[in-house]
Amino acid sequence: MRKASRFLVTTGIVLLAACSAEDRDAPELASSDVQALRDTRGLPLRVDDLFLQLPSGGSGALSLQLSRSERERVSADNGQASFTLSLSAREPSVEFNDLGRDLDARAGDGLFTGAVSVNVDLLTQLNREVSRLRETTVRRFVPGSRVVSGSERIETTSAIDLEALRRGATVRLPRIGELGALRTLGAVTTASINPQKSLLIRSLPVIEDPARTMNPCNAAAANNPLKKWTFGHLMEQMAQGSGLSASDFVKHWLNAWRAQQSVTATGGAPVLDATSDVAAANVDSLILNPWKQRSGGGALNLSIAPFRLQAIVYRSDLAQSSPYGGASAGNSGGELRFVFGAMEVRDANGDGDANDAGDTCQPIEMSPIFEFGVPLSSCTDIKAWANAWANLSTLLPGQPAYGAALEALTEAVVVHGAAPAKPNQSALNQLRTNEIDLSGIWQLREFVLPAPGGPLTQTTTKNNPREHQEASTSVPGVTPAPIDMNGSPALLTEILSSMGDPGYQVPELSGGAPFLGGASTYNFNTFWDHPALSSPAEIEARFTFSSNTCSGCHTRETDTSFYHIRPAGPGASPTLSALLQNSSLLVTDVRGLSHTFAEMDNRKQALASLANQTCGFRVGLPPFQLTRVPLASTH
Repeated sequence: MRKASRFLVTTGIVLLAACSAEDRDAPELASSDVQALRDTRGLPLRVDDLFLQLPSGGSGALSLQLSRSERERVSADNGQASFTLSLSAREPSVEFNDLGRDLDARAGDGLFTGAVSVNVDLLTQLNREVSRLRETTVRRFVPGSRVVSGSERIETTSAIDLEALRRGATVRLPRIGELGALRTLGAVTTASINPQKSLLIRSLPVIEDPARTMNPCNAAAANNPLKKWTFGHLMEQMAQGSGLSASDFVKHWLNAWRAQQSVTATGGAPVLDATSDVAAANVDSLILNPWKQRSGGGALNLSIAPFRLQAIVYRSDLAQSSPYGGASAGNSGGELRFVFGAMEVRDANGDGDANDAGDTCQPIEMSPIFEFGVPLSSCTDIKAWANAWANLSTLLPGQPAYGAALEALTEAVVVHGAAPAKPNQSALNQLRTNEIDLSGIWQLREFVLPAPGGPLTQTTTKNNPREHQEASTSVPGVTPAPIDMNGSPALLTEILSSMGDPGYQVPELSGGAPFLGGASTYNFNTFWDHPALSSPAEIEARFTFSSNTCSGCHTRETDTSFYHIRPAGPGASPTLSALLQNSSLLVTDVRGLSHTFAEMDNRKQALASLANQTCGFRVGLPPFQLTRVPLASTH
């Protein structure tokens, strides 16, 4: 009996070209133009292109072009050159074969073909919409990266060559879904996505919305009850199920700065964070003691938490939405993030607020970022979610409709019970911090909710090796020596291991020893490098590895000065790094390689891709948008 596999398709680049059936054996695309299929076990199967033909029988013939090695894998997994895909649980699966059977024109040519529903009227309408777009060039990115690899221009006169289709020719499908949003593909509007409304929201009407935010300088009465976009509300929701009150939950988290933390890596080896002797005094002096004093000396009053909202961010580039497998294939809606800035708030005259002469209410260099995983797994749910974010671009921040729409999106993710299977039933993936005023050195930390539940616990900083500052990260005979930024054998091993894998994640152990650190300490000249790296491929791998670390991403690899979103005090919006501000940022690294970043274009295209994906083979449109490769670095 033949074994059938289900595969998950992930997007690279689909170039526009018309070709006849005789032209199907065209040269394969470059590696940066590759699509990847991932089965439910996460094994990659690469697809180089998508083609469509309209046979006289009625159903469309959708063909997926596979390389020779991938054809061999399909045959090994399934016993023959075929596999099945299901775009919807409510629809029958579709078999794709390269056996010369059914709609497959020729056996063994690398084109796996299946029958899909095609509505030419819808294709005509889609072409018409594309012709009205002002921007018809799509930037290409290295899969799993924010680095630009080229661009693709969609012809507005004939995005899809309908005349060739009607003649029975086979045409290559363009990646028009990322131009969006397009009504024919199910999006709410054809207007351009405005990142300041739909992706990185930091305008004053939002971050100082009187109905949903608070001003740490004000008295408790002005900030009660806890409002939906406040530090206090998020902490209160996460604390449920932890066994602690919300006040003790926050104190437990802040106590991480009161003593050096030993983070236990896999295998039980302790890895220290980096902190200084003054950290305990700093966290007490700047945050805890003034907060306790304003709270009456007992439990911390979360309505006067000294943390001001700086931005609400939807990370569409971290989503993985494919109709080809659902949650078992790793589908998720990306991340919803809340960025806060810590404040030094002192009420000198004891009247409850910090607005008087002699009072203090000013930002300090410390930013916590709450990063929630959007708990969605079905194509249709993620598509609707993305359309709701895209629709924010049609509304005006500060108006009731915008606030209500954004609140509905955020509350669906942050409330207790949003993710029943996760610790504390919270959708939190991690809470990250970026600061110098508490520890005395520039440092990034990462906290998670432990299974099966409990308070926030410091964990290893993902993708960042053990730090290079001996005095603050290692105790001889107790903890392993730190990784040298410019020469450790383990660093060389991992950089070489990462070559050619855009989704590479730095392991917690390397050679049996802890490799990730308990925190990331860094300075402006942070690069991860090794003198043994010499070939162009090795030097490119060095850049990818280093730019995916916390310390590299926040400093020289992206020409950033510590913050990507630098907190501001009341009445001001935070400033953005050049990476987030510029539509195109050229950076030359320590080895002389130059790379172009287009961060917000990448996020816009990811949102359009999610909003415009086709969640079924029976809707009359072929799946133009497959699943994008999620960003390997989550910074």
